[in-house]
Amino acid sequence: MKPLAVLCLCMFFVISCAQTKPAQTSPSLEKKPDWLDGKSREYPRELYITGVGSGYTRATAENNARANLGKVFNVDIKSKTRTVKTETIKNLTDSQLREQTRDQVDASLNKTLQGTEIPDIWQDPDSKRYFAFAVLERNLAQKILSQRVMEIDKDFQTQRGISKTADTRLKQIRAYVACKGLLKTRETINSDLRVVSTSNKGLKAPYDIGKERAGIESFLYNDVKLGVNASKNTPKETTKKFIKLITNKGFVVKPVEKENRQSYDIVFNMSLSLSTPNEKVADWFYTSWALNVKAEDPTTSTVLASNVVDGRSGQLTINRAEAKARFDAEKKLPKLLDSLLSDVFGD
Repeated sequence: MKPLAVLCLCMFFVISCAQTKPAQTSPSLEKKPDWLDGKSREYPRELYITGVGSGYTRATAENNARANLGKVFNVDIKSKTRTVKTETIKNLTDSQLREQTRDQVDASLNKTLQGTEIPDIWQDPDSKRYFAFAVLERNLAQKILSQRVMEIDKDFQTQRGISKTADTRLKQIRAYVACKGLLKTRETINSDLRVVSTSNKGLKAPYDIGKERAGIESFLYNDVKLGVNASKNTPKETTKKFIKLITNKGFVVKPVEKENRQSYDIVFNMSLSLSTPNEKVADWFYTSWALNVKAEDPTTSTVLASNVVDGRSGQLTINRAEAKARFDAEKKLPKLLDSLLSDVFGD
């Protein structure tokens, strides 16, 4: 997990725990609480968003309850939870079961779920497993999401202005890409807002979303000219996949014609290098490979971004090892391209 994501996660749980009211543990011998079945008389769905989590420790149950509550949201606010179980063997007849909950949370989850409370915890008398109940007031979530949508609208109008007044072609393209991303994020958060809102309504934009989206997509597809220049040792299939990946993002990219190189807005130079020693290692041949892609401004020869992925692939023959290397390199292409485009466009 990236350091920033770890920091956001730590901050979220510190703040959540600090703001969470002390939970009341239901006596283990009493009947199951009503919220275990998804309904609570004390916290009706009309006023609260709820989530239930379980685990062999109280902390794990609380963390899972918060994460499950967050799953009602889409992309901007989300939590991917994975519980890892480890067993420590004390002796032949005794062992200790431990759980660790790992969450990857979006930064917006911190802000929105700060108001989450754990009002109740119940422990199953037979399995000794804990169950936690998390609640979030709909009015509070609605207020936070509404603020976020308004921030996006403000950012969108700023970037739209830049797209019309930018003094360089690259700044203009970056502004259009930023606008496209903001509209996508707005759609997601506004959808979340409709979910939590008591009126089931989102916020209307101060601009025509349909008209703006159509204009942005038309510009990126028809006006932006991208080219790809693959080295001779780069397989044609890898080049085709590269072109398909960029096309799926709403751009048009074509093989560079040398005589018209400077007519492109951005040129991607791609190269795949292979190195296979003749010596076997444990009856296998291994090919070391490196896939390098650079984004360049052809008018100034300035490198806008560069990314490389490498690896080592083995098979029983040299030909198979090199074929496996080309296959492995191609699998890394989507992630490499996402990182590269993020560096180029700031998206």
